[in-house]
Amino acid sequence: MGRGINLTPVSKGTSRRPPMLHTDRSVMTRPSSLSSLRLLLEQLETRAPLQEEARQAILSLSFEVEEVGREHSLLQQSEIPQRFCVLADGLAARCGRTPEGSRQITAIYVPGDMPGLSGLMLPNAVFSVCTLTRCKVLWVSVRDLRQTLKHPQIMEALWRHSLVQLSMAWEWEVSIGRRPAEKKIGHLLCELAVRLGAVNGSKFSFQLGMTQQQFADACGISVVHANRSFQTLRHAGLIESHGDWVAVTDWERLATWSEFDQAYLYRAPA
Repeated sequence: MGRGINLTPVSKGTSRRPPMLHTDRSVMTRPSSLSSLRLLLEQLETRAPLQEEARQAILSLSFEVEEVGREHSLLQQSEIPQRFCVLADGLAARCGRTPEGSRQITAIYVPGDMPGLSGLMLPNAVFSVCTLTRCKVLWVSVRDLRQTLKHPQIMEALWRHSLVQLSMAWEWEVSIGRRPAEKKIGHLLCELAVRLGAVNGSKFSFQLGMTQQQFADACGISVVHANRSFQTLRHAGLIESHGDWVAVTDWERLATWSEFDQAYLYRAPA
């Protein structure tokens, strides 16, 4: 499934308020092959080595696959989760809303991520999760996944994964609170490029699927500022955009200009 970034300018008079989440979910739910569950296993093994018994405990979990459209709710704040979500394709977000309806995206999830991980330990969801693009989601019973925690290696892997998510949240606080709009956009593009495995040399292209409104919600700026920020990046020769594609013309210069240091992601250098 493609993941493109929509850089089409927003016309004058366009509301800043993001579209409300759909309540009628046009989705397909069906059993899937064992290979889909390996996404969860691969994510855990990037955090801690698992022995065969622990690996089989993950691979033996029962699950379903659901295909969900963009801007749909996967988890509502205060909900008592019965199912655990693993993102198999597309992009999703952790988000909150003000009483007036303004949305702030506080994290973006990429394939292999586990939105709503706190549901394994806390009785209620502490935040909402929604899709940003069309997504494929694996649903695993919270009760069944909790049973795997008897394996210390799985517990350690989930604990380490939670710490990395916390590290990312701290970096987002700095970016949203202190960086100017164009560097917020640049920094987020750099983060997504690394997490999606798109970085390949100095020049490369990749797809996202996010709108400028979604970027604005993630960076705590207006959609007008988001549009101007993308123009600034293009005029500086840091990126090019072709429909749903973003082409990075000089990775090191973009990362330096955006004050991006991938150490907080705890990944091997690209």
